[in-house]
Amino acid sequence: MTWLWMMFFIFLATDLISVLAVKVTYGKKERYNRGMILGVHIPEEAKDEEEIRTLCGNYRRRGNLFQWLNLAAGCAVCFLCFASITMFLLIWCLWFAEYLCGTYYFIIHYHREMYRIKQKKGWIRHNSPAAAPVKVDLRTSAASGKMPVSRGWHLISLALLAAAAVAFFQTDFSPASGEMLLFLLIGAAEALFFFLMHLWIARRANAVYSGDSRINFEANRMLKRAMTAGMAVSSIVSCAVTAFTVYFLARFAWISEALLVVYIAGQMLSAFLLLAMLFYARSKKAALLSSDPKPVPADDDEFWKKGWYSNPHDKRLFVQDRMNDLNYSMNMAHPASKVILTVTALLIASCVLVLLFVTAVFGTAEVEFHLDGENVRIEGAFYSCEFQRSDIESAELIDSLPQERFRRTNGGETEEYAIGHFRGEKTGRCMMFLYTDVSPILEISLKDQIVFVNSRQSAETERWYNELKQM
Repeated sequence: MTWLWMMFFIFLATDLISVLAVKVTYGKKERYNRGMILGVHIPEEAKDEEEIRTLCGNYRRRGNLFQWLNLAAGCAVCFLCFASITMFLLIWCLWFAEYLCGTYYFIIHYHREMYRIKQKKGWIRHNSPAAAPVKVDLRTSAASGKMPVSRGWHLISLALLAAAAVAFFQTDFSPASGEMLLFLLIGAAEALFFFLMHLWIARRANAVYSGDSRINFEANRMLKRAMTAGMAVSSIVSCAVTAFTVYFLARFAWISEALLVVYIAGQMLSAFLLLAMLFYARSKKAALLSSDPKPVPADDDEFWKKGWYSNPHDKRLFVQDRMNDLNYSMNMAHPASKVILTVTALLIASCVLVLLFVTAVFGTAEVEFHLDGENVRIEGAFYSCEFQRSDIESAELIDSLPQERFRRTNGGETEEYAIGHFRGEKTGRCMMFLYTDVSPILEISLKDQIVFVNSRQSAETERWYNELKQM
């Protein structure tokens, strides 16, 4: 399996997970549940009115069409990676932005339409408080410590990372030490994230769904146990695949395509398990609350009428999301929300632009060979190698690279070229400025490394060789 196929499957899985998550989260909001349709409170006797049924039918049909069309488009875009990496990443980023913005607009549009109907029908409660009330069930709060799973499960993740660290330090800094350290740092960051999320979920305030404390306890316990268990299990799986990867590198000092497939598959499994636990908790909680004889009446739609929460009287920055109770939304009237959104948008835009710039440079990379007196300079993309004629120990034309495995340590590699720093099993440290499947190759042996370079035209490579031989 080439790295292009690996990229194809990674992005394809990302598309499937994204659409599945949106579909499961927002796919049934047109049903009357807990006094709401499309995130708006309406009287139960009004749920079958013609105008509401029409709106809900449009939401369901158009929503399904939007999701299926975007899923098909996202999958089709993935095939572009075999034509042009730069074009693929650009179009995929545009598609993903369209999908997220389109989903957001779609949900907000129908939420506002439902709120418009509510206003027109006069279902607004005019005695709504200036600030959304924060409801507390003291009996449920007293039992909060019994809800989440134990934090001790994260010790398994810590043990796996410790074993990986031992394998790393026992290699005496082999050629794969850089990659091992990178995988260790990524694994540690993931474990820390899952642990902090576990703590936050365990300590966050309990929601009040009912006047019955037993139902409140069961609903909150269901959510907290499932979510904290998901964090623990996902952390263990992630750290296990990290430990396996580091151990493999410690033993063989080589990143194979099979190893990358195992690592990526393990990380995806971690994400799938977390999503599965969250969706399970949501469905069980919905089933529990559907039989609630004492639902808590509430109508704070005034603060959600724009499709997001905005209440200047509420000092909280994060509140439970109206359309997805497993998520939290920012209070857009809070001063910090604008700063967070601006910084996040700038970071995302910067990362996308940098990614597109880098891929564009590599996608149009040309190898240049400059010989100026005693000075020799080879350039390609962001990389260059400069040396003196006197540094050359030997130079020869070869038909292909030596029959050994080369590992990229810092550079770019596609089906068309290999540019940057590499390390061979026997050759050791080297630099490549190569168009793949093009011969001959000019091999230049220096005192501290070997440089492999060629041109798209074999005659030009031979000319470079002849110029070097005239030293």
